[in-house]
Amino acid sequence: MTKTLSESGDYLMKIEDANGSQSEGDVSTPPQTPTPRRSSQLKGLERRGSEAKVLQLSVDNTWATVSPKNNTKLKASVEKMSAVVRRGWKPELWYKTFVGLFFVVIALLIGTTTFMYNRQSYLKAFRDKIYILEEKRNFFLLDAYGNELLKATFGVNVPGDIKPLNCFKINNEGELSHICREWQYRAHLNIDYQHKPNGISCYRVRWHSYDSLGIGLKDCFELENSFWYGMGLVEKLSWPLTNVSLQYSPFVTGGVPNPKAPFGSIIKRYWISSKGVSIRVPLNIPLYVSFNASDENGNFDNKLCLESRTNRHPYNLMSDSLPHLEYTICTGNNIIQLHTEVSKNWTKVLRTTKVIPKKDKKGKEVTKASENATVFLKEIFWTTNTELFPNVTQLGLQSYADKIMSYGFEPGIIVLDSRWECHTGDLSINRTTFQNPGALFNVLHFKGFKILMTVTPFIDISADILVSASNEKRVFLDRHINATLFTKCKESPKKLCALLDLMNSTTREWFHRRINNSVLTELNVDGLLFKGIPVTLMPLNHYNNKPNIVNPDYYQIHYKNLAKNTINLIGLDTAAGIHGLESFFQISPLTSSWTSLRSIIPQVLTLGLIGYAIINTGSVGGDLFVDPKTFDRELYIRWLELSA
Repeated sequence: MTKTLSESGDYLMKIEDANGSQSEGDVSTPPQTPTPRRSSQLKGLERRGSEAKVLQLSVDNTWATVSPKNNTKLKASVEKMSAVVRRGWKPELWYKTFVGLFFVVIALLIGTTTFMYNRQSYLKAFRDKIYILEEKRNFFLLDAYGNELLKATFGVNVPGDIKPLNCFKINNEGELSHICREWQYRAHLNIDYQHKPNGISCYRVRWHSYDSLGIGLKDCFELENSFWYGMGLVEKLSWPLTNVSLQYSPFVTGGVPNPKAPFGSIIKRYWISSKGVSIRVPLNIPLYVSFNASDENGNFDNKLCLESRTNRHPYNLMSDSLPHLEYTICTGNNIIQLHTEVSKNWTKVLRTTKVIPKKDKKGKEVTKASENATVFLKEIFWTTNTELFPNVTQLGLQSYADKIMSYGFEPGIIVLDSRWECHTGDLSINRTTFQNPGALFNVLHFKGFKILMTVTPFIDISADILVSASNEKRVFLDRHINATLFTKCKESPKKLCALLDLMNSTTREWFHRRINNSVLTELNVDGLLFKGIPVTLMPLNHYNNKPNIVNPDYYQIHYKNLAKNTINLIGLDTAAGIHGLESFFQISPLTSSWTSLRSIIPQVLTLGLIGYAIINTGSVGGDLFVDPKTFDRELYIRWLELSA
């Protein structure tokens, strides 16, 4: 049976009347002491909590009043609410609330400031294409889209517990021009950056140490995810440098690359990656390098590390300069665009090279002024090494030229080794073996041959010129006892030779004058092959009259400058960072083997990339024979095909 809302209301009213009538029938009580009045709200809450009835719908669909079984929870809630209301007026609560809100505001300010700082750092890194992570001592070079091109770790040898300090330098325009960090009493770091057209950006990194005997300055670069090229002739050279692993070694010229001296006679402090990143190190830095070095377990670190150290062989032990490391990193949109931009300075000298006309005894020009190094790309080189000519004579040389013509080969360039001299360093032709050199050279020129004579900075111990050169201090002297130092002669390793001190300007002028008077004027030659000496073969403890020059490879620079001011057609077999020189460069002699044949292409490609345009790879079939009696016909044919 369904009850309406009005009927339910009447029913409730009856219940309330019944309760009221029952209370009126009670016996009256004597008057009592009045109790303190409470607020009407609290009275209502207590009355509802203790006396209120609860309507419940029964199973037979009728309403019934039910008293609450337990109102303890309701009373407790009421008491808590009362306590909160009473306690709300106390000042301690307001103080705690204010402090809490204050700390919340501070946290928000710190978070906002950190966010804005990081955002500004990212925007600056995106604009300057460089991002520095101070905690891990890393900096990253980025491309135009913010992608990582190179990851570097700087200050590897600086103790990690020493924190750097920021230092700022203002340029002339009043803007920050570079990044600066200072490790107190240790080292100073500057990173200058410059953004050029066509997406080229260059970063010049300069370290300066405050301790000449302390730790070396060292930075490392990750090699992963890209192919790398450069350096020049190194041990087990490959193209690209994927299979190359070099242990920690000084970056100086050497002989045939080996594990103890992994660099060859033609090198350059230049690296470039397929991602469009190049690294260059100046020649005045006492540089040590490791490339993908391996540990004792054979694990490779996949890093290129550059370190600067002074007062350690082979760098100048007399220098009192503090260690300093400098290199320039350039990035571009791609490797071709970057290398084209970087190599502009290398080819600029080639476009402005002055031609040196050759003159006879009377001062008359006898060669065309237009003759230049392009002849080395057109003509065949005919060598006279000891494997082919145990003894070089005038008759043998003329017969050699006739045999070349009889086989149908075109005449080319005959290169005479240093055995044309009486003694190495004399710079006077041996009249015993060459009775009439003028007539011989005229005949060879008539047949269409050109003649290159070999000169070296060595003076044989038997040469007459050695006494005067030693007295005039034109050779390397021991810095302790001031005596002449000797080393192996390059052309004749079984003999001892003194070495001209070409670091001295007066010695260079003296040597240049002797070449002009004794060779170019007396003999009708077309060019000169300047064979030098790598740093690893220089005598130890020699005196350096220029202590500010730390790197002994400056010897190669002075030798190159002397050569290019002597005659137009020149060749060199040692070089350290030479570029813009019209000459050919001759690599180290190769053994007659298939391994040597496979090494030619990587050597030519690498040297061409780093600025050595014309490469002479030596004799077809190799210059050195393990067993002269054995002859590999197939090897010779393949070698000849490659050379052609």
